[in-house]
Formats: sequence, structure tokens, C-alpha cells
Amino acid sequence: MAEVGRVRAKKACNPCRIRKRKCNGELPCKACIALQYPCSYEQRVRRGKFSRLLEKRANAPPENISSPSPSRADKQQQQQQDDPSTLPGSQLQLIEANSPAVFVRELGLKIAASAAPQLRHYSWNLRYATEDLSWTPQYLTLTEILSMEQMSELTSVYFAEVHPVYDFLDRQQIEELIGPRWMKGTVYDSSDSLLCGVAALGCLFSQSPSTLEEQLVQSARLALEHSSNLSNPSIHHVLGWLLRVIYLRLAGSPQATWIATCTLMHMIETIRLHFEPSHHSILAESMEDHDPERRRRIYSVARLFNTWVSFDCGRSPVELRGGSSVLPKDSWTVEQVQLWQSSDFLNPDRARTYAELLAEFHRLCALDPQHGMLQLIQCNIALCMCRRVRALRFHIPDDFFELFVALSRKSLATARRLASQKSPWCHVLNIPFQLSCTFLSFDKQDCFSLLDEALSTLHYVVEQYNTKSAVESYHVACWLATMKHRRRCEELDLLGSIIRSHDASLSEGATITPVPQDETSQYPELNLDFVNEFLSDQLSSLDQFPFAMP
Repeated sequence: MAEVGRVRAKKACNPCRIRKRKCNGELPCKACIALQYPCSYEQRVRRGKFSRLLEKRANAPPENISSPSPSRADKQQQQQQDDPSTLPGSQLQLIEANSPAVFVRELGLKIAASAAPQLRHYSWNLRYATEDLSWTPQYLTLTEILSMEQMSELTSVYFAEVHPVYDFLDRQQIEELIGPRWMKGTVYDSSDSLLCGVAALGCLFSQSPSTLEEQLVQSARLALEHSSNLSNPSIHHVLGWLLRVIYLRLAGSPQATWIATCTLMHMIETIRLHFEPSHHSILAESMEDHDPERRRRIYSVARLFNTWVSFDCGRSPVELRGGSSVLPKDSWTVEQVQLWQSSDFLNPDRARTYAELLAEFHRLCALDPQHGMLQLIQCNIALCMCRRVRALRFHIPDDFFELFVALSRKSLATARRLASQKSPWCHVLNIPFQLSCTFLSFDKQDCFSLLDEALSTLHYVVEQYNTKSAVESYHVACWLATMKHRRRCEELDLLGSIIRSHDASLSEGATITPVPQDETSQYPELNLDFVNEFLSDQLSSLDQFPFAMP
């Protein structure tokens, strides 16, 4: 009879495995019964060859892992050491630097922390009105609100006022839509949001009755809300959203404007308007045939508004993956193209060095746009660059400051001229207010005369429009100037008391060698009499405005 070998257990229990005892693999096993141990087994999941291969790769040394080359990582680390703005924590700092609302808040905290203005979008536009959504009038179609003759007149106003600044519509195509739309009657049409947007902006610039403007805005809003539920919206809906964004930037609230710009970008993504025709991808296949130049104009203006509204609100713009960055080639002027490029330059996701910021600022100041709003846009970009430089704690050279002063004077004159025409462009209020705050932030005596110009222009805007937003902006600017003057006087009083105490000690017999005249001449005496006179004149006019300070 053959000898039977010892049977080995396939798996040992936990106590036997730890103590290295023989285990028969039963539950409980003989050893645990004899020694009175709690017998238990470890539950292991059976793994295949693929799982073991993944585990082997995960535990492999770094050189065996498929990863970016060390040289690239070293370059990124070296870039972060050379330029602090590339650090992840500084992205929020760059977003804050782009926002004028944050700048005003920080300026107030530095001057008078206990009573600083709240984080609000002062001087957002000349109206800063919110739509009364509780007021939902009976829905009226475009043909019930306007006659065809009125629509043609408002279209002419739009192309005379808005089109030279934001060129993305073709007048001939709009005029070709008007006749067939009125022949169709009161039935809803996909072009309603587009035509209502054109007419609403025409009303805004022609100072038409507010009731007519409100009806057009409400009709466009309802039509656009309907378009957001469509699986295949048309380019007319995209254009309607873009026109609504422009209207809200001139007459709506910051929150509503920002939400509208984000919706606009997603509508563009829905109809794939951000792709060039040369894209070879299934996702780039457009549902409509669009003229490439027209597509570039629409997408570029939409990106411009989403970028700047995001900057102003201190939020992140919508980035469409794979979107084209090709600008219009034939329809835009050189100034329009370069202003767009300067705006894109300030994207907080892209780190900019000190030299790059200075070079772009000089290139911006070299432009000479002819339209008044384009001149104010140029100044607004310069203000953002100035905030960016100061936020990164870079030195502002003298030639930078001289160019900024020249551009500021030109922009203040433009704002006053547009205000005399009762133009509703938002920067008519925004630029004088932001310049007032910027001049207060500079510790240069030359800025006091510029502050006088900025506040005087802001006061002129209040006299021309007399809206709550304009009055509030003027109040905040004058309050900041007053608080800085008060703080400077307190500092001078403290310095005066220190000097008087030391003068008393000198009178007791101590002597000191006087400094030669040629050395003291480089320290001129600080004279604040003209500042006191200016502030007393400005603040005396605040009593006529009952608006409460924050």
C-alpha cells in the first residue's frame, strides 16, 4: 500500500499565519481549538493578470512610469520661481486685480477700514436697474409692439450708434428680415429675439419712451428663455443673446449681465459657432452653414463681453475647448483688433511678466481710436493693466505714468463730450469714477490736479443724467477723497507734534548744524491749501443728494 502524503491547507487562518503554526484550513482549525484562539480568515479578492500588472506599475520606481519628462517639470518649476504670478495661489490675486470693484474696496480699506465702501459694482452703468420680474405683462409679439416703420427707424439708430463699436451684424441681412416678419403677423418667429434686441438698443440710444423699451426688452427675454430649451437653436437666437448682453451691460445689473454672457457662450457652443470650418472633427460639424468672417465677428464680440464682464465681476470667463482664436480679417479696424488682443492679454489664466505688461501698455497707448466709446474702452484696459502692475507689486516707471496721465486726460474729455450728448455708454460713468479712485491710490502730488479733473467730470455726469447709480458713484468717490485727506491731515498733525516737541528741546540749549541750502532745496514744502479748497467746494454740493453713504 502506497504511503499517503501530508495534506497542506490552501489557506491558513489569521492566528496561525501570524504565529507561523500549522493550520488544517478548517473553521475553526484544530490549532485554534486547542489553544482557544478566535479563528478567522482574511477575505481576499481574486485578481487577474491585468490587476496584478496595474499594481506592479503603480509600485514601480518613478523612472518606469509614463509621465511628462523631468525637463518639462523642471522648466515649470523654474518659471514659477522666476515669475510669482504663475503660482496657483496667485490666480485669485490676478482675478482680483482685474476687478475694479475689488480695487475700490481695497482702496477704502487702506484709507478707512472701519467705514470702507462695500464690495459693490459702483459706476457699473448709468442706470444699474434690475428687471422687475414680478411685472409680467401680457406677452406681445414684435409686430404688436412696433410698426414696420418704427422698426426701420430704430434699426438705423442701432447701426449709427452701436455698430461702429461692436461690429457683428450685417445691416442688409437685418433689413431683409423686417419685411417678411411683418407679413407673418403676430405668429412667433425665430428672428423675434434678434429684432427685439436691435430695437431695444435703438430705443436706448434714441431716448424713446421707456414703456416701449421695456416692452421690447421683456419680449426679447421671453423669446430667449424659450430658445434655451431648444435642442437646435438658430444663429438668430445667438445674436439675440448677444444683443441682450450689450443691453444689460448698459442698463442692467452686474449679476444679470454675467449670467447672460455665460448663457451666450454656451449657446455658441450648442450650435458650434466657435469652430473654424477647417476643423476636422465630428463635434465641429455645424448644423448651419455660416460665413467664416461673420462667424468670427460674432464669436469674437461674445468672447470680449464674457471676458470683460467676468473681469469686472471678479469671476472666471467661460472657456470653450477647441474654440478658434482667429479674429475678423476684413470687417474690423486695426484699433478694434488690437483692443480685443489687449483684452485677451489680461486673461488671469496666463502669467505675464513685468516686461510683457509694460510692452503691452505702450502698444495700447499708441492706438488712436476715433470713436468715443472705443477711446473709453482703451482707457478701461489701461486701468486694468495699471491695477495688474500694482497688484504684483511691480515698480511703475515714469514713462508709464506719463502715458497713463495723457490717456486719462483724453478719456475724461471724451466722457464729458459723450455725457453732453446724453449717450448711454456705460464707460461715460465708469471711467471718471475709476480714474478718481486710481489717482487717490497713487502717492504722487501731481495726481491731485488729475483728481480734480476726474471728480469734476464725474460731477458733470451726475448733472446730466441724475440717476441713482451716478449719484452713488459720485458720493463714494468724494467720500474716499475726504477720508484720504483726513488721514493725511492726521499724519501731518502727528508729525507736527513730534517736530514741536523736538523744537522745545532745542530751545533749551542744544545746538544743531543746519543743512546747506542746496541740499534742502530738493525737499519742497508740502502745500495742501489747494486740496482743502477743492474738497470744500466738492463736498458742499453733496447735501443736495439724499443718497445714503454705505
